[in-house]
Amino acid sequence: MNIKSRHLNRFPVIIILLVVLALDLKQNWFGQFSHLDTFVIGLILLGTFYDKKTIKRIFQPMQESGWLVFFFFLINYIFDVLWRLFSFSLGVKQEELGHSFDQFFNSQHSLWQLIFVNGRFLFSAVNEELVMIPILLVLYQAFGRGKAAFYGASLIVAVGFALLHFSAYQMAFWIFVPLFVSRLILNQVFWLAKSIRASMYLHFVLDALQVLILLAGSN
Repeated sequence: MNIKSRHLNRFPVIIILLVVLALDLKQNWFGQFSHLDTFVIGLILLGTFYDKKTIKRIFQPMQESGWLVFFFFLINYIFDVLWRLFSFSLGVKQEELGHSFDQFFNSQHSLWQLIFVNGRFLFSAVNEELVMIPILLVLYQAFGRGKAAFYGASLIVAVGFALLHFSAYQMAFWIFVPLFVSRLILNQVFWLAKSIRASMYLHFVLDALQVLILLAGSN
């Protein structure tokens, strides 16, 4: 993947922004527009490390068929189902695997609230890729490029991705593993399609499925 930054010396910016993001997730500085935090931080990361020409390459059309996204969607879905069954067999309760977003569907809400909250939730899928993919690319370059560098960077990003969801889940081993695996899959889709669009599409579809399941359950 021939995407390079001339500003690897700005790596401390990533640490600072991730700390800010973690604090924001805990303090909820944006209030009901909380999902704008990842959008803003993602734009800052892109602008800090890449010029306009390189950013266009990151957002270039997918170099693989849309079936690639569908294939990895199935892999992620199958793993998630099997992991839940495994967790339940060991006595883990459904509530322990739930997202804080689930609580919204267990309360009274108007149609407009439903539209706004679901829209915000799905918007976050795109935003999170704006944060994670630039970090992945910077680490990939810092590690010397090549497959080993990519998979090393992917592992680190997957750990960070899972940990940053502490505000949305009751963070435990049963939650960490599927988040970690999902991030690895999203990174792999980006790597193969050579476009952030692919990971955005997949992330959006995964979150949309969760919304549909919750909507079906609330009815």
